[in-house]
Amino acid sequence: MKLPMNLYVPDGYDEEAVTWIEALESKLARLPRERQGAFSVILDAIEYQVEEGRGDTTVVRLLGEALLALALAQRLPVPLVKDITQLLGRLYGHVAALAAP
Repeated sequence: MKLPMNLYVPDGYDEEAVTWIEALESKLARLPRERQGAFSVILDAIEYQVEEGRGDTTVVRLLGEALLALALAQRLPVPLVKDITQLLGRLYGHVAALAAP
């Protein structure tokens, strides 16, 4: 979520991670509205984990797996699942790099 310039931005706000979430939201926004709800809930949980730059890699990975499992259960088109997988991989790589000592 892009924050207005006049809004207080907390220390450690991870704009890059939030940008990956927004890309996922954009991909899933193409689905019919009635199919978006569960995806939105999982994306909100991922965003909560990463937005302040302290995302737990295990939680982010598991939430990503839940998002992919839902995509498969709802039989989303293969190209969309591929895009989601790639975006989640980039997000996870970013979160893991921040968590590395």
